[in-house]
Amino acid sequence: MADQQAQALQPGTGRSENLPFTYASIVQFASSPWDLKILFGDTTIVPTTGESVVKHHTGITLSWQQAKVALLFLHMNINIYERDHGEIKIPKLAFSSAVQARIAEPYVTFDEAFQAIKEAIAEGAPGGEEGKSPS
Repeated sequence: MADQQAQALQPGTGRSENLPFTYASIVQFASSPWDLKILFGDTTIVPTTGESVVKHHTGITLSWQQAKVALLFLHMNINIYERDHGEIKIPKLAFSSAVQARIAEPYVTFDEAFQAIKEAIAEGAPGGEEGKSPS
């Protein structure tokens, strides 16, 4: 039903017959003055060492303008989800150590996370660019 609603809002759009869908538990970002690269992947545990290893499986490059449009639509969809299901808390482990050092609780709100990221960036810590989501 959500697919029907989305397509109803965007006349003239459709999906390729063989459009692949996949799951990602990790999202990482790389930026340049020209564009934003978003890498999607999963973590696997190496049985012999117990070490967690990230394996990227999909990469998308967006212009900064398109990234900002995507941000608006992500924000809109998250707001609708939270209106219907309650606030989504973000695990502290989703952030770099520079950001984690500024977070007291194991889960934080978006506003708390955003404030910690802004503080880390203001102090010169490389904490803002490492967007990853926990497995």
